[in-house]
Amino acid sequence: MYISSCMLFSEYYPDYYPATILEWKHLLKPEKYKEIIISSLEFLVKEQRIVVYAFCIMSSHIHVIWQVKQGYKPKDIQLAFMKYTAQMIIKDLRNNHKEVLEKCLVKAIDRKYQVWERNALSVALWTQAVFKQKLQYIHANPVVAGLCGFPEDYKYFPPLQVFFTCKSPIPCKPDTRMYISSCMLFSEYYPDYFTATILVWKHLLKPEKYKEIIISSLEFLVKEQRIVVYAFCIMSSHIHVIWQVK
Repeated sequence: MYISSCMLFSEYYPDYYPATILEWKHLLKPEKYKEIIISSLEFLVKEQRIVVYAFCIMSSHIHVIWQVKQGYKPKDIQLAFMKYTAQMIIKDLRNNHKEVLEKCLVKAIDRKYQVWERNALSVALWTQAVFKQKLQYIHANPVVAGLCGFPEDYKYFPPLQVFFTCKSPIPCKPDTRMYISSCMLFSEYYPDYFTATILVWKHLLKPEKYKEIIISSLEFLVKEQRIVVYAFCIMSSHIHVIWQVK
């Protein structure tokens, strides 16, 4: 029997990663700085370094659920993301908002200005229940903050499907609308459970070479960026796969 989990194409499980602006300053309130965060995530996705399942950008912090792909280390991805976004924000502050830039001054040996709090900790999402709990928390974040009435009341992206329903709408504040997404950001489909059976339940897949055909086909679809594979199991007469079409 061949069996795998999301560890098949990545040695890491999805991570919940929160990051906070230094001293909780509302540095991300301007839309152009939210766009820096989004473009950085999109770059990492296009470079096949991560899969993004959800994110929410508040004025003083962000929440992300991502999964680091095979060949990369979570710590390196986090450092690259934080470094790039900080550099882009500082560059714009230096050119356009020098008075705000001065508020980012720090007494540090290795830097003059600092955007993010250091040592942000990520949490591995080992189970579906924990993943769902963090996803709900991200979706609810701007609603609980009173910034909008529904998780789907965000800007730029089309309405998304969420795992819960808000009971009463709260009018959105136009100048503080949040950017929020789910796995629908980079795919219009949610993960699917797919099962396929050999005709009349013949044990045609018993030979190792036929199992390898199934695996090589999945690997091809992943390399072609057509799907993300989270789990599969190859039995002698049938297969089970959890994948997400891109």
